[in-house]
Amino acid sequence: MDQRATESKAVWKQAHEFMAPTVNDLERAISLFEKAIEIDNRNVLACSNLALIYASKLDDLERAEYYCMKGYAVTDIPPEITKPALGVDDIRAETDDNLNRIMMLIRLKQGRHNEAQDYLAKMAVFFDKYGKGWYRKGQEYWNDYQQRDENQGTASSSTSKSGCLASIVLFLALLILIVILNQ
Repeated sequence: MDQRATESKAVWKQAHEFMAPTVNDLERAISLFEKAIEIDNRNVLACSNLALIYASKLDDLERAEYYCMKGYAVTDIPPEITKPALGVDDIRAETDDNLNRIMMLIRLKQGRHNEAQDYLAKMAVFFDKYGKGWYRKGQEYWNDYQQRDENQGTASSSTSKSGCLASIVLFLALLILIVILNQ
């Protein structure tokens, strides 16, 4: 039994309780997740939770990516820290699927859609293999951001059209003023 991993998991459980909607104490949760990593830097659950908090709640994408990379870098995930939540035998693949979801969200927020699509493709491979995972959630993220981009494109297009129309009206008003003053 790995004592560090067991202690780190206990701290992670405490931190996770602070993320509950009824508590929602992110500062305390962050502090405890960081402590869990200090105890055992192989705690990929704490890494992914921190990445998700920074990406989705605090919009600190650089910090979110840091914790994702830290999670990807763990090569020996102790069973005391995590057991497959989805019932998949390959905990590394399951962990990567979760980190891919967060990295996809980060890339979408950064407007780096090609890279986000790469992460969605990785989630699709996991989903095809196991019939589980974050692929459907990834598709929701993708569709939400595509729709947002389309709406922003429409808004900027109509803004530029109205800006163009305003310029034409202003030009015509100036032209009329010049004609009146020259008479």
